[in-house]
Amino acid sequence: MASCCFTGHRDLSESEFNRAYSEALQTIEELYDFFGVDVFMTGGAIGFDTAVSEALITAKENGMNVKMILAVPCADQDKYWNSAAKKEYRRIKEHCDKIMVLSEEYHNGCMLERNRFMVDNTDYCVAFLRKNTITGGTLYTVRYACEKNKKVINICKV
Repeated sequence: MASCCFTGHRDLSESEFNRAYSEALQTIEELYDFFGVDVFMTGGAIGFDTAVSEALITAKENGMNVKMILAVPCADQDKYWNSAAKKEYRRIKEHCDKIMVLSEEYHNGCMLERNRFMVDNTDYCVAFLRKNTITGGTLYTVRYACEKNKKVINICKV
């Protein structure tokens, strides 16, 4: 079977989050039904990663036989998150089939290392990349996926 990773912005408005969730769920279903993708990897961050995780939980609850892998850049990724975000992160982790912690402690570059790891270990890369983005981890990851000849799908309709 095939695999897919996700990359997207952390700073989503409520409407963007809802749209990202809907688009991610639809894309997960299409990749699963038409291309045999059954392993989905996400970074577990706030924003798009949370929307994707929610979509994967829904897909599993709807009977899709998919694996949800969390690739965490560092063990204390949620150190500075507010209590609501930490609670949601714990709930997401409970639904994962596998959690991979890539570094015990935060260090400069660990987020990009996580993103490269996800791209290197999957076939598809689904992104939520705004058209006006000129810097940042999401753009870097999409460019990296293109360099690695991965199939990239941008679900951001803005």
